[in-house]
Amino acid sequence: MNRISLLLVIVATAFTGALVLLDVNTPARIPLVLAFALTAPGLGWASRMHLPDTADTLLLAVTISVCLLVIVGEGMALLRLWSVEMGFLVLAAIALLGVGLPRRRHRQPGAAATDTKMLDGEKVDPAHMGQIVWPVPPWAAAIGTADGEKVDPAATRP
Repeated sequence: MNRISLLLVIVATAFTGALVLLDVNTPARIPLVLAFALTAPGLGWASRMHLPDTADTLLLAVTISVCLLVIVGEGMALLRLWSVEMGFLVLAAIALLGVGLPRRRHRQPGAAATDTKMLDGEKVDPAHMGQIVWPVPPWAAAIGTADGEKVDPAATRP
């Protein structure tokens, strides 16, 4: 979805920018600009969530876009700088920023890769599936358990 969202946002921004900034008056302008305003500003930001379902990503994109429309519109109204072109440019900048900023890596460079698999959209180490390992502080090993047996702290660490 990341490359698709990148391409979608760039093409939609360029096409809608041509319609708005060149003041093209066609019957298709209103639905195209509305579709852009409801999806493109939030699509780059929503794709950063790496959601497994495309519908969830689109729903989050629409939610972010509507919030951005309200914030940009209210900001322009309060500053008495109302302009369709300026509102579009702000939304286009936010949309391009969402797809243009570098993405965070999930694994640190140089870290050892583990054999992981996906479970409900999250990476899980199969060696630790189904068990909870609580780390034991060094001072707790001397105390022992309620049964009186001593605990080896090295055996309980993951």
